[in-house]
Amino acid sequence: MYSREINNQEVRFGTTGYTLNKVFILFDRETNTVWYPGKNDTLNAVGGRLKGNSIPVSAKNEMMPLGQWLEKHPDSKILLPPPVSKTIHDSR
Repeated sequence: MYSREINNQEVRFGTTGYTLNKVFILFDRETNTVWYPGKNDTLNAVGGRLKGNSIPVSAKNEMMPLGQWLEKHPDSKILLPPPVSKTIHDSR
C-alpha cells in the first residue's frame, strides 16, 4: 500500500481502466496525475502535473484471513459481487 499524501496534500486514487504488465495504472483525482508502481517499491508519477514525483510504500502486502484484516482495519469496505437471482420464470 502507498501513502495517500503527496506534498502534504491527501489525494484520492482511482484506476484509469488500463493495465501495463497486468498492473493497474492509477490516477489521483485531485491533480489527474497518472501513477504506476516502480521497481523500487514506490508509486511513480509518470504523467500529469506531478510527473517525476514518487510515493513510498507505507505497508508491505501481506496475506491474511478476512476476519484478521477486519480486526486490524475495522473501517474497511468490502466489495462483493451482486447476489445471483434464483428466480425461475415460467415462459408458458
